[in-house]
Amino acid sequence: MKKKILLIILIVFIIIGTTAVINIRYLVPIKLNKQWSTPKITKEEELTLNFLNNKMTDSKNGIYTNYIDQPSSKDITKGHAVLSESEGLIMLYAVEQGDKELFDKHCNIVMKQMLLKSNSVAWRIDQGTLAETSATIDDFRIIKALIYGYDRWKEFDYRKYAIKISDSILKNNITTNVPVDFKDSYGKSKSVTICYLDVNTMGILKSIDRRWMDKYNESRQLIGKAYISNTLPLYKNTYDVNKKGFVEQKDADTLLSLITSLYLKQDGGDITTTVNWVKERLVTDGALYAMYDINTGKPSTDIRSTAIYSVAAMIAKQSGDTELYNLLIKKLLEFQVVDKNNEIYGAFGNAETKEVYSFDNLNAVLAMQK
Repeated sequence: MKKKILLIILIVFIIIGTTAVINIRYLVPIKLNKQWSTPKITKEEELTLNFLNNKMTDSKNGIYTNYIDQPSSKDITKGHAVLSESEGLIMLYAVEQGDKELFDKHCNIVMKQMLLKSNSVAWRIDQGTLAETSATIDDFRIIKALIYGYDRWKEFDYRKYAIKISDSILKNNITTNVPVDFKDSYGKSKSVTICYLDVNTMGILKSIDRRWMDKYNESRQLIGKAYISNTLPLYKNTYDVNKKGFVEQKDADTLLSLITSLYLKQDGGDITTTVNWVKERLVTDGALYAMYDINTGKPSTDIRSTAIYSVAAMIAKQSGDTELYNLLIKKLLEFQVVDKNNEIYGAFGNAETKEVYSFDNLNAVLAMQK
């Protein structure tokens, strides 16, 4: 009889404990250490925003992936498909700008049109068809924007939405305590793309849900293992969870590495070596290139991009390095179309081919945002 009573008491405590874990996430304060303001929009930033709003946005369905409309090819997104990536980026921009109307517009698109039954966000809507797969990096970005929105405007629905998507990642996208890239109808991804590990967002989530603590710690450790060297302070691209090792690569991807560095910096990490490397590359080469040979540390391509300079500028801004920030913005603006007679005037794109990508332009406005 005593054993039976003890068992009942234990079950009750387990139920109470589980309920407390679930409910406390809606109650505990979220400390972001952010002071909200309304940044003054620069002329160049306004030009890009006007282009995005007037020529790259469907009022009902979100931001087009490309300015030129053409059919997508399987997982290669083209044309006027809408990505969760784009919606998360514009939400981050809107909350930093204090533009609640813009934030709510894209929040509604995400929560009413892109949310899957699993409560993850579909990575794409293409011609009305919703992808049945999400991308973990984009879900984290949307969670961060929602938590920021809650902190800035105290609207409880934002917090509720963030927790809903967070729960889906915990349920569907975790392998050996690390978030994998996605889950689809065939199962979980076997890969962890290192820049998908948004430790800044995980750090926020662990403050309200202890289930994120070990995921955060494992992710920080994995990022540390992905670090190439102090000579080339970038990161390996992909970790294979089955083989428990990194996928071999000859070149380091600058953009993906800088995204990882940005998340680390936002989480309070020390990325001084990477910041100094960026400075050295600008002084020595006059540019940041898309790929660097892991063995030699030298550029393995002459390709530069809007996104690389944008993310690097965000890192400089986070680091409080005004001189580096201004230099990177100067490099960034070389990609902006400033011919008023061109149909893509104000955009970051190819003035001749009219190729314009939402990812480039959204990162550019985030970088220019003061």
